[in-house]
Amino acid sequence: GSPATTIPHGGESGPILPTKLQGQDYYVEAAFENEKPYIGQQTNYIFRFYRAIRLLGQPTYDAPDFTGFWTTSQTDQRTYDTQASGRLYRVTELRTILFPTVIGPASIGAATIKVPRGVFQAGMTLRTKPIYLEIQPLPGGAPHLFAGSVGRFSIDANIDVNSGFVGDPIVLTVTISGTGNIENLSDPPWPDMPGWRVFDSTATVNVSVDSGEISGNRIYERVLVPSSAGVSDIPPIVYVYFDPSTDQYSTVSTESISISIGESRDGGNGLNRADKTAIIERLSTDIRHLKPIPERLDKRGDDLTGKTA
Repeated sequence: GSPATTIPHGGESGPILPTKLQGQDYYVEAAFENEKPYIGQQTNYIFRFYRAIRLLGQPTYDAPDFTGFWTTSQTDQRTYDTQASGRLYRVTELRTILFPTVIGPASIGAATIKVPRGVFQAGMTLRTKPIYLEIQPLPGGAPHLFAGSVGRFSIDANIDVNSGFVGDPIVLTVTISGTGNIENLSDPPWPDMPGWRVFDSTATVNVSVDSGEISGNRIYERVLVPSSAGVSDIPPIVYVYFDPSTDQYSTVSTESISISIGESRDGGNGLNRADKTAIIERLSTDIRHLKPIPERLDKRGDDLTGKTA
């Protein structure tokens, strides 16, 4: 881990001490889970706070600046015990998920934690030194449909009805699922669909963190309106991504979907053209909006949870 400096709590500077001073009551360290990730590949920034004595108050963590990375609001915290320098330490570990956006050398600056004043001890601030990593470019030879998605993904498609009529809306639902930067994935390249009017909607995004890895899905709902009768096929939808676990580009695809379209059922009791247009417009605009992606995660001023007490 990275060494840190200690500064007594208060306005005056004190002596600079090594992080792992023999018998030290507190120290901190920072590291990356992967020091050579590909651009767009998840890597976790790990901050650890070690303490050998009980705290009387809650320490405050000040995260470093994560400029040059996509981050999420998901921060994993865990607490465990370990032996170091002949003492038993309680460790609070914070993992921040990062996705690098720039190729080349990068650094993360100091993270700090303020330890509150105790009955017999002055408060102090522990600070890590910057740590470094090298962001790798993706390999050459990407398929022409590749649009930058990095991770492991699958794709699925289905329609809300098995048959329809000319002029009636059909809802096509396309779901991309997997692990990676779900919130910032590229959209699939939509195939040409002659004979159909197509209305797109913004993707709905669902994400979770499991064992420090982001997973989830992006759900697209497209309103399709057939303009002619007969048996029609909804073409396969192809999605290309780079898989860091295999160092290879992978391609997944939906199945072609056949649907039987009958002649328009407009009649005396049917929907007129204006009614259908209104329904189609409502379906195509009644979307679940994607939550904006935060440019960085910055837990400045937040207390560590009670797990550190």
